[in-house]
Amino acid sequence: MNIEYQAKNQNSIDKLKLTITLKQFEEELQSELTGIDVIIEKIKKFQKAKNTHKYLWKKERPGQKPLYKYPTFIKQPKGKENKTRKQYLSIYEKKVVRQYPYFFKNHQFQKSFSMFKEHIRKNPDYFDHLGKLSILEALTIYHYSLKWGYRKINSDVKSNKFSKYTETYYKILNSALDKLPSIPYGTTVYRGGTLNLKKLLKLEECMKNNIPYKFNFFTSVGLRFIDGFEYMTKSRGKIREDERLVLFYINPKNAKNVTKLRWREKTQEAIIQPQREFIIIDMIQKKDFIEIYMEEI
Repeated sequence: MNIEYQAKNQNSIDKLKLTITLKQFEEELQSELTGIDVIIEKIKKFQKAKNTHKYLWKKERPGQKPLYKYPTFIKQPKGKENKTRKQYLSIYEKKVVRQYPYFFKNHQFQKSFSMFKEHIRKNPDYFDHLGKLSILEALTIYHYSLKWGYRKINSDVKSNKFSKYTETYYKILNSALDKLPSIPYGTTVYRGGTLNLKKLLKLEECMKNNIPYKFNFFTSVGLRFIDGFEYMTKSRGKIREDERLVLFYINPKNAKNVTKLRWREKTQEAIIQPQREFIIIDMIQKKDFIEIYMEEI
């Protein structure tokens, strides 16, 4: 009976934490969208005062309301404490959002935001995988993992012509990826797809002359062979006359694992940031596709 009570109590605590987190983040975005400079710290203190009436210390201020300091954790059964993340926009992020509000007004981003909220409702342990990321940065990676999220940003990165939306997107996504640990060096990742004959000739030239090759966009790669191979086979029906199926075997130094942060974990994915340099080690013609072996410099 005691075990059953603890399980129900724990479930209630998890739901409460998730509700508070979602409410805080929605208020952050709303404050930026409407142009109101809301101090999120005060909002949180008000919420805690309303719900718990517990604080660490109180400071009287003449002519003003008292200042309260509240704990940043929720107590669990048997005295265990589970520290919660402060879901606030950093100073850098607030500056970016104020300067470029178009990112948050973009209809594709708003669609991703709705899906993101539903995703974390179904996966309460999502926040366990954030590490040093803010909610805004995690949402940006989630947005990128959707097809309408990565197509526009990569198109603008390739052309080096950014809209106000993709300029903000690029800054936040790069900031997020910089905070993630790189996968261990020596790990092979895989990328399947198609290349036209002109690009294949360029790769051959780089291999023969030992010239570094760059991916001039955010490059998604699979952490398992099956992830890259399946993506290549999906391209089979879309291949044009001047294109060939290719499967990259890449040994990166700075690929960032985003599997736990993307919209679904079925595909194990890492992202390589633009302008990383690689050496082409070998190109092997198979029956139906070309294998390309690369290593990051």
